[in-house]
Amino acid sequence: MAAANGISDVPDFFSPYADQLRSSIEALRRHLSQVENDEIQYKALQDTLQTYPRSLTRTAVVRVGPRAIVRAQVNHTNEIYTSIGDGYVVQQSAFSAAEMAGRKLEFLQNGKKQIETQIEDLERKLSQIEVISQPDQLVLDEESGLPFMEIREELDEDGNVIGMSRCLMLPCSDDLRAIMANVQLL
Repeated sequence: MAAANGISDVPDFFSPYADQLRSSIEALRRHLSQVENDEIQYKALQDTLQTYPRSLTRTAVVRVGPRAIVRAQVNHTNEIYTSIGDGYVVQQSAFSAAEMAGRKLEFLQNGKKQIETQIEDLERKLSQIEVISQPDQLVLDEESGLPFMEIREELDEDGNVIGMSRCLMLPCSDDLRAIMANVQLL
């Protein structure tokens, strides 16, 4: 009876979508791995740059010739060249570069959260497709052989439908089935 209702065609119908979701999840996981590696590197860079002194000048003893020693002040002691993207480089203090690395680290962390959310959404969709594609796992109507669906409609004050959501009924535990068998519908 399931074949007459088209249930046996469900796995073939959804398999391209499931394959596409799996490849998208795998691509996002690779991207997440790269973002995590970049995050580790930027954290290490930030920690290294914060070890440099904040002052731009330093007093030093400088040898001038074979017999002369002079106390001097060295300027621009902690300035470094920093890439700002697209091949552009600027000279700035190590402190400023550490702040820039911190902003990049924050940007990577936000991107990581977004990627993780996308992966969770795709995995949820994939699990729903896998449930649908296995008709023996669905709760079926005994008369028609079709799966039960829960349909929720959101109504406005006049009783007009303004929103609707559907979801397939999934199998439940034996304990819940025993309880539901004793409940009488009104």
